[in-house]
Amino acid sequence: MTQTKQIEKMVDELAEKKLRILLRQLKQKADKKRKEIRENKLKKIMKHLENNYTITNRQIRSITDVSEMTAVLYLRQLLVQEKIKKMNRGRNVSYRLK
Repeated sequence: MTQTKQIEKMVDELAEKKLRILLRQLKQKADKKRKEIRENKLKKIMKHLENNYTITNRQIRSITDVSEMTAVLYLRQLLVQEKIKKMNRGRNVSYRLK
């Protein structure tokens, strides 16, 4: 292998390594931002509960501008953390502070 080829290979390896580092940093930054957004939305839900006693999936979707499934995930997280309690069943299900 010629010296030029060796240098090109070393440059390529260095560029690839820097790119992997940059991608890892960007992913960490994006993960942190997503977590921050999620926490802010959970705070909105809890604030609503403090002011209004109960909340429904539909109200969560309206307050936080998320999909039905995301609202379910938020509710599930709050239930597991034992911050809220499920009231009623079926179509009339609502949640209140525990």
